[in-house]
Amino acid sequence: MAITQEAKNISDSIKSIPNLSSNSSHKYDSTQKVLQSVFDLNDHSTYLYTLSGTGNIVVRTQQAQMQVNKGSKLEIVVAVCTFDFKDTSGYAKYALELLNHYGVNSVVYSWLNSSNEYIPKLAFGIQNSKVVNKIKEVWPEVVVEEVKKERKKSGKDSVIGTGKNIIFFGAPGTGKSYKIDQIVNELDKKYWERITFHPEFDYASFVGGYKPISEKVKISLEGEPEKFKEEIKYTFTPQAFTNIYIRAWEEIDEEIPYYLCIEEINRGNCSEIFGDIFQLLDRKSNYSVSPSKELQDHLIEKLGEGHEGVKNGLKLPPNLSIIASMNTSDQSLFPMDSAFKRRWDWEYIPINYEENYTDEEDDFEAANKSYDYVLVDSNEKEIFRWVDFIKTVNIIIKNNPNLGMDKCIGNFFVQPEDDKTITLKIFINKVIFYLWNDVFKDEEDSDNIFPQGKFYEDFFPIKKNGIDMIHQIVQKINEIAEIEKFEKLKTNQ
Repeated sequence: MAITQEAKNISDSIKSIPNLSSNSSHKYDSTQKVLQSVFDLNDHSTYLYTLSGTGNIVVRTQQAQMQVNKGSKLEIVVAVCTFDFKDTSGYAKYALELLNHYGVNSVVYSWLNSSNEYIPKLAFGIQNSKVVNKIKEVWPEVVVEEVKKERKKSGKDSVIGTGKNIIFFGAPGTGKSYKIDQIVNELDKKYWERITFHPEFDYASFVGGYKPISEKVKISLEGEPEKFKEEIKYTFTPQAFTNIYIRAWEEIDEEIPYYLCIEEINRGNCSEIFGDIFQLLDRKSNYSVSPSKELQDHLIEKLGEGHEGVKNGLKLPPNLSIIASMNTSDQSLFPMDSAFKRRWDWEYIPINYEENYTDEEDDFEAANKSYDYVLVDSNEKEIFRWVDFIKTVNIIIKNNPNLGMDKCIGNFFVQPEDDKTITLKIFINKVIFYLWNDVFKDEEDSDNIFPQGKFYEDFFPIKKNGIDMIHQIVQKINEIAEIEKFEKLKTNQ
């Protein structure tokens, strides 16, 4: 079916919905134009759906849900609500919940009942600037300002709000990076920068500095054949902090949230990396710091000399949040001083042994995918469930005063090859290696899951020795469980 015809058919289907007022007919032609323009911006794999009316919102959203379950990419949703119905908010809220659950990231909308608080929230999903600009061209009735208002309230981010410094911390594999993904992945790339700290990372890597560039310089005289030579020049090259700092200040009036994401923050020397920017992390104070000349010149070039982001020195824009992850098992790599720590909010990401993730009120948030992970042998027969293994081993680790919670294994420490199967090779090379090398190697036999006299090398070759060694570890784990009076690890072999 041609794109134009498909857009027309969707528009016609809106007209045919009963109980719609004829006074709204002018909206339908505009709707068709929007559908067409959005189709022009996307390839055929994008699934476009229309929600309209009240009862139809429920029906059509459920149909869209089924399409997503079949693998369609639900990216653009057109929601049309009318003034004919008194109670649109309940259905719109229902639609919003479903759309959020299935990860819709772009919503085009029209509404005639401005008192319906959920319609702007549906609209708030707009992230693609091309789509927004096209809507402005062909559908001026869409009040895009409502999207900005919704951004100002919570900023897609009802997750953390705006202007925050947050460190997500926990044991290896608990989902700290995934937590950051949930905040930024559906946003356009202009709204965030993502970096990883490491021992060689420094202030110039974070903020920017002079770097050499090669330029061709003309050396021939007038009237002579043109000749050039390569010259090395030094120019200021901005890095992640400066780039996101500028973009956030450029849209400060809109209060659109921006994010600087830092992975493994404690693997870098934070004092060296942040330098004097450290002072800006105190959001409750009106601190500003004087930038270096090269940084100041760059900011003036991008923002203008009298701009608030540069005229009185550096000052973090209130719409810029800094979110970071920290693996507690590596916390001694570069210790953070107390002054640095107190400038952050800290959120612990716990290990979850249950089937679902829940919030503070014990309400459902998401399914725990790791709950279905299983370890299998070379014949693909199940040995034990992953959550049972980490739960039992983590009890042993926590009960050992030499180890503690920091050495525990998180839900996503290892990823299965398919949806739920962990092979013996992956398990031994990653999980067993970690437990041997970083956890139990120097522990006494009574607190050690490795049988006395056995070493990591004894698992190899895996095909010959792997399964037998796994059974020996399970036996040792269960001996400790019996002595310390906690539940044994169940196996299927």
